[in-house]
Amino acid sequence: MPKVILTATAADTSFGFWTGERTCLAVSAVGTRRSEYGGMQEQWARLRAFVQLGDVDGIRTALAFMSEHRDDALATYQSALLEVGDTDEAATVLIRRLDDGRDRADALYGVQDFADRPRTPFEEQRGRRWSPLIERADVSAAIERVGRIESYPFLR
Repeated sequence: MPKVILTATAADTSFGFWTGERTCLAVSAVGTRRSEYGGMQEQWARLRAFVQLGDVDGIRTALAFMSEHRDDALATYQSALLEVGDTDEAATVLIRRLDDGRDRADALYGVQDFADRPRTPFEEQRGRRWSPLIERADVSAAIERVGRIESYPFLR
């Protein structure tokens, strides 16, 4: 199973530089033996590649798998929803994570304002989708119920 995590991580960290075809090849090397979490990471890498390639059927297939298995990696599912522009459902998932004591710390960490650094085009695009999500009234209220957003200009 480490092969799944390593391959999906390689696809994730390199996505800003790889083509969609190269990402699909890397993820295809995984095979079928994987954990539930590994399956979500594989589909997340595939989804982003399909978005880059404009493969609507591939996007639907990956997103359907991720929706069905969302509880195996809820934060990954939330990212997938943002990637395809479903901000309403992404907000619902983030609020669910904030309300869940087991996922709250990770969700709160994810909304913090860390130092800027050079970003890939993919990371820039992700940031442009993320800001409107956390600025929504329903999401802001959920954050305020359980924590707050702070700025950490020297951390990341």
